[in-house]
Amino acid sequence: MHVQCIIKLINNEEDMTLKKRINPRNTPVLPLYHKKGFQLVYLIMIMGLFFLKALMMLHQYNVSEPLPPIFPNLAHKEQQFGFGAEIVNVGLFIKNFPEFDVQAGIFSLEGEIWFDFNPHLLSLQTIENFQFEKASHFTKSPPLVKLIGKRLFAIYPISVKFNSDLMHHLFPFNDHRIYLTMTIDKVSPKEILFEASQSGLRITNEIKPHGWTPVDFDARSGYIKNSLDIQDQRKFLSYPAVVFAVTFIKPGFRNVFVILGPSIFLFFCGLLSLLIEGKAGTRLTIVIGSLTGLLVHRFVIEQLSPSVGYYTPVDYLYVLFLLSTFIILIINIYELEKPMQKNFKNAIFYAIQIFTVAIFYGLTSS
Repeated sequence: MHVQCIIKLINNEEDMTLKKRINPRNTPVLPLYHKKGFQLVYLIMIMGLFFLKALMMLHQYNVSEPLPPIFPNLAHKEQQFGFGAEIVNVGLFIKNFPEFDVQAGIFSLEGEIWFDFNPHLLSLQTIENFQFEKASHFTKSPPLVKLIGKRLFAIYPISVKFNSDLMHHLFPFNDHRIYLTMTIDKVSPKEILFEASQSGLRITNEIKPHGWTPVDFDARSGYIKNSLDIQDQRKFLSYPAVVFAVTFIKPGFRNVFVILGPSIFLFFCGLLSLLIEGKAGTRLTIVIGSLTGLLVHRFVIEQLSPSVGYYTPVDYLYVLFLLSTFIILIINIYELEKPMQKNFKNAIFYAIQIFTVAIFYGLTSS
């Protein structure tokens, strides 16, 4: 019995000696997720996930603008509405975009629109009545006219300022499709049917307004039908139309960085205050600076954001950063009076990061 007790004492002494060799100061061994080095690496990884997703979105094709309402010519023919109508081929060549305001959806272009038709069945004076929908300013010069076989080819130099409704649900990661609708509302589809094709819409190769690159072109011909009396479907106004569409891809990382970069940086600076041991005043100064910076940066976001009646991913993310930083501020104020449990602080540190990056990925998923 005494021998067994002596053996246990010897084993206990050996265990204590081994622990002292491993941990000579006898300090408590912290779990990995409590260690400052791991927390700092984790924070950098989460920040990297934000920028990785931003880069992925920049390389994705995100166009959501719907085609303006236009009825195809085929529907007219099936209804025997277009018998005897003269076919007019239409095309557009764009030389320049003097104004290209994506945030406001206001654009102006300079170029030439051309018409190809039979002069024996249709007069040039009728063609000259063409106009553009949603145009606030429109000028045209006298046409350049020449005969190609038995058809007349008329080219009108034009300058038009117009509005195109854009969708910004993924701002600032949206690509955009701009629509310009040409009509002649003084004639009906019984008299004229426009024909337009993708090959008839061209743009100068060097044009990249404010970094937006044109990548796709389309032209849809048909007619527009406006109902004048909801109760009586026979009362309507219809006229031939062509919708020209140009798709632009976003300019690159610069705009995204200016809009999102400072908010992300300030948010993570606030998170860093949770890692500082002691020095409650220093932590409070850091988080107040982060909160102030976020409030100031909102003015920059407002200047660069489109005027829309719905929240964009930038708005949601900003509100999330602001609320999270405010929570961190409350924690630091509380610790001026009483230290908070370390487990609770670490839980908040990890939870806020996981939640924000998950929300960001969810908001930008198309």
